[in-house]
Amino acid sequence: MSVRFRLRIAARLAPLVILGFGGCDVDQLPQPPAVPGQTPETKEAIQAEIEAGLQPIYDFVGTLTRQTPLPPGYAEQSLAYVQGVVSKYSGTPAGQEALHGVERHLEDALKTAREAQNGLAVLMICSLIRTIDPDNPRLARHEEWATIEKNRPVVMLRGWYEDRESNPPTVNAFLEVYLPETGEVQHLRVREGEEFLGLKFHKIIGKRRGMRMEYLRTGDLFEVYMRSWQ
Repeated sequence: MSVRFRLRIAARLAPLVILGFGGCDVDQLPQPPAVPGQTPETKEAIQAEIEAGLQPIYDFVGTLTRQTPLPPGYAEQSLAYVQGVVSKYSGTPAGQEALHGVERHLEDALKTAREAQNGLAVLMICSLIRTIDPDNPRLARHEEWATIEKNRPVVMLRGWYEDRESNPPTVNAFLEVYLPETGEVQHLRVREGEEFLGLKFHKIIGKRRGMRMEYLRTGDLFEVYMRSWQ
């Protein structure tokens, strides 16, 4: 792939990254957890300290969309924090109980990230939970889904065409599709019910505002809108 073609792909995808941040400036992005201070003694106090450090993560997960990117280095910093508290507290009964409580809270955050269909956030939270409980039986399916989700084609709706000569008239969507696995960009014309590139176009939304689609590898439904409707 030529350098010029790669630059064209990056230019097309830049609006998606900007949209993912929702217009926030850098100061509004989640901050990494702080390093814990003096060691508290009770289960409740230990859990409260750990949860205070994780609160930026919980707040961030509550704002997720599928296209929200993780700030650079955020997953690594969050993992380092959890590794630190596990090392500090796992050696006492009170610390172990506190960590189990934190694990349950992180599982709630994992469900939220999965509902938002954000694969990167799902993988990050799974890594935090595995640090606390390597044998957690509920993580494998989430990790498998997130690994597949990373390769979901990125669809941009460019316009519509109505073929009035067909009976009944057929409405086609003009799409630009980026394929993460290969780095290719394809331009297609598709209609309702059609399957293409591992996706299915289910139906038109409203008066051609957008389209409801399915990622066939996971069964997840998602919506794509014309730029003016985003």
